[in-house]
Amino acid sequence: MDVVFFRDVNDEEIKMAGDVWENHIKVDHPEMTVEIIGNVLKTPSVVCSSQHENMKNYKLYYQGPWKNKMEKKRYFRVVVKICNDGNWISTAHTRSSVSCGIILFQEGK
Repeated sequence: MDVVFFRDVNDEEIKMAGDVWENHIKVDHPEMTVEIIGNVLKTPSVVCSSQHENMKNYKLYYQGPWKNKMEKKRYFRVVVKICNDGNWISTAHTRSSVSCGIILFQEGK
């Protein structure tokens, strides 16, 4: 896989490098699939900026909550870095809560 192209909820192009998928997400976060990532970007519950100082150029896309096999609340999260050459996925995984800076989009609002 070279580069996978997605469109987010605002119809912005987001790219995922093949090595990010093969060497990071697929290995470290096997619960994620390319289809789930595309769905989270296209139909998120919340999109926000990061609250961390070292992640000012990132958008966080959340979808959920849903319950995992152990009945614990989880959210899918896709982390996108905003770069001069486009928007690139840096990771995708599940989280137990939404951690936001500024809310940029919220479902139903």
